[in-house]
Amino acid sequence: MKRTILHAALVLALSLAAMAPMFPAQTPAGAPSFPDTPAGRRMGAWLPVLNGGDAAAIEKFVKENFAARALQQAPADERAEVHKRFFAQTGGLKVTAVRDLGANEIEVRAQAIKSGEWFRIGLRTEPEAPNGILGFRFEEAAPPESAASQTFSKVAEAELPKAVGDYVGKLAAEDRFSGSVLVAKNGAAIFSRAYGKSSAQTGAANALDTKFNLGSMNKMFTAVSIGQLVDQGKLSFDDKVGKYLPDFPNPDVRNKVAIHHLLTHTSGLGSYFGDPGFDEGGPKIRTVNDYMAFVKTEQPAFEPGDRFQYSNSGFIVLGAIIEKITGQSYYDYVRDHVFKAAGMNNSACYAIDEKVANLAVGYIGSIGRRTPNTDTLPGRGGPAGGGYSTAEDLLKFERALRDNKLVTVKTRDILLAGKVSMGGPNAKYAYGFGDLNYAGHRMVGHNGGAPGINSELQMFWDEGYTIIVMANYDRGATPVANNIRTMIFGAAR
Repeated sequence: MKRTILHAALVLALSLAAMAPMFPAQTPAGAPSFPDTPAGRRMGAWLPVLNGGDAAAIEKFVKENFAARALQQAPADERAEVHKRFFAQTGGLKVTAVRDLGANEIEVRAQAIKSGEWFRIGLRTEPEAPNGILGFRFEEAAPPESAASQTFSKVAEAELPKAVGDYVGKLAAEDRFSGSVLVAKNGAAIFSRAYGKSSAQTGAANALDTKFNLGSMNKMFTAVSIGQLVDQGKLSFDDKVGKYLPDFPNPDVRNKVAIHHLLTHTSGLGSYFGDPGFDEGGPKIRTVNDYMAFVKTEQPAFEPGDRFQYSNSGFIVLGAIIEKITGQSYYDYVRDHVFKAAGMNNSACYAIDEKVANLAVGYIGSIGRRTPNTDTLPGRGGPAGGGYSTAEDLLKFERALRDNKLVTVKTRDILLAGKVSMGGPNAKYAYGFGDLNYAGHRMVGHNGGAPGINSELQMFWDEGYTIIVMANYDRGATPVANNIRTMIFGAAR
C-alpha cells in the first residue's frame, strides 16, 4: 500500500493558515523575496535544492533541516522520497507570491516548471532554536485567474445562496471541486447542492446523500462518546490510561497520560501512519485492536502536557478505552449512542471491501490526471478518522449537539471550550473539536483531509450558521468553506 507523507498529519482542524490574508491579487514584478525569519530562511534554502532535482542533495537537506521530533514521526528517507517525487512531478517550481505567516510559518504560491500546475506550499518550523522544519504542506492551487482565486467580501444573507452557487458552480465547471455543500442557519438549510461525480468509473453523480470520507472529523464522535461516559460517571477527563488499559506496554503512557492529554493532542503520541509496518498492515485493519497493535509500539515524543502535537494515535487509545468501559466495539457504540441518537442514518466506518451504496471514491492529483485514492486507505476507519458521512447527517449532528441530545450542556461546553493553542491566540484545540475566533465570531468544529479526502464542519456557535463542505478531491473542501464564511461574516483582519 503506497502512502504519502504529505498528509501524514492530516489537515489540522480550523487551521491558522486559513485565517491569514490571501495572496495579493496581482503578483508583484520580479521574483518575490523570502522574509528574514526562521521559516523564510528554511523555505529559501529548500527551493534551490528542490529545483536542482539531485536526490543526494534532497536527502541531505531533509536530514540537516528537519526538526528531530518531526523525523521521529516520519524518518528522513521517507520524507526525502516525498520531495523527490514532487520534483519528478513538477520539474521544479517558480514561486510567484509569498505569504509571511509569522516567524515560524510561511506559504508560497508557485507554478510547476514542467507541468504548469499551480500549488500552495506551506512550511512550519519549531519556535525554539534551531527552528528545525516541522513539516511542509503541499496543496493544489487554482491559477491566479480562476474562480478559486477570486477574492470575497461579505454579502447580504438574502444574496448568499446565489453567491455561493455562482462560486462553487464555477469551481465545479473548472473541475476544481467535486462534492457537496450545505449552508444552514439555525438548523435550516439556506443552500444545499452537490457537484461532480462520486465515481469516475461508473459516472455516478454526487448527491446530498452521498457518503464522503471524513478524514479526522471522526474525532468529534470519539470525543462525544467520551463525554457521554463522563456524564454517566464511568470516566473522568483526569483519569490515566492505565486505569482502563492496565496492560498498555509503555509505562509512561500508562501512568502519565490522561484522557485530557489524548483529547487535546498533548499526550506525546504520534500518528500510526508512520509506525513501522503500517504500510503493509494498514489494509488489513478492521478493529480498534488492529490499530492498537501499531500504537502500542510508539514512544512518546515529550512529557504529557508539554505541547500540542497533532496525534491520531491518541484517539485510537480513546477508542480502546471506550471499548473497555462499554463492552461494545467502538463502531457499535458510536452507531448506537451518537449516530442513532442524532438521526445520522448514513454515517459509519465502512470496511474497504464492503459494498456500500452512494459512497464517493476519493481522487488524488490534478485536473486531467486524477487517480483513485484506494491504495492509500486503511482497511477501515476508526476513532481517529476515516469514517463516512453525508452533508445532511453532519447537519443533524450539529443540531443534536446544540439540542443536548448527545451530552449534557455542561459536558458539551467542556468539549467545545478551547484548551491548548494550535499556534496562535485565536485558534485552540478543545476536546476533539477546534475552537477558533474568526473575525470576532466563535467557530467550533473540525475538518479532515488525506489524499483524495477533505471535509469541513464549521459551526458558528453564537450566530447559528453552519457550513458543511465535503469533497472527494485533495483539499477540495477547506478553501470552499473558508470562502463561504467570508461571504457570511467578511474577511478576518
